[in-house]
Amino acid sequence: MRRQHRKAAVYRVFSDDEKEWIRENIKYDPATGDFWRKITSSPRPGSARVSYAIFSMFNEQFLAHRVAWFLMTGEYPTGIIDHINRDRRDNRWSNLRAADKSQNGANRTWRKSNNQTGFRGVRFTRSGKYSAQITFRKQSIYLGTFETADAAHSAYQSKGAELFGDYFNCHVDP
Repeated sequence: MRRQHRKAAVYRVFSDDEKEWIRENIKYDPATGDFWRKITSSPRPGSARVSYAIFSMFNEQFLAHRVAWFLMTGEYPTGIIDHINRDRRDNRWSNLRAADKSQNGANRTWRKSNNQTGFRGVRFTRSGKYSAQITFRKQSIYLGTFETADAAHSAYQSKGAELFGDYFNCHVDP
């Protein structure tokens, strides 16, 4: 039996009629990130995807955090909306911010298993030392060679905080 795949969520801009319908029919609580249909008062219209909360409207699926952005600002987002705490299902207004692709990537949680040193941006060199580099807006920036992985990691963290500010995340998943 063939498995049916769900259609991907839509990133298109709302039409004026759709914007009006959303304003009239969807209630959003910025403190909790919850949504309701105003006519039924049932929480969270639509269904849930593996990682992002989605809406089914106009026979299409929309990412809930993008709908929240529209309801709070009056404009459908043209770029990326970042979840500050990295929880894709947490759509509280205080957890959402506009970001470019580089900033959004800097806020990802990194898995230790991706690298032998256990540190993001640090690699072991043939000379037995550790080098650090970071990518910012598609440009790789070499940070130097260090005697220890910890020293290379410190350089990476300092540069990351300088380049990305509040978007920088150096958390590691276990």
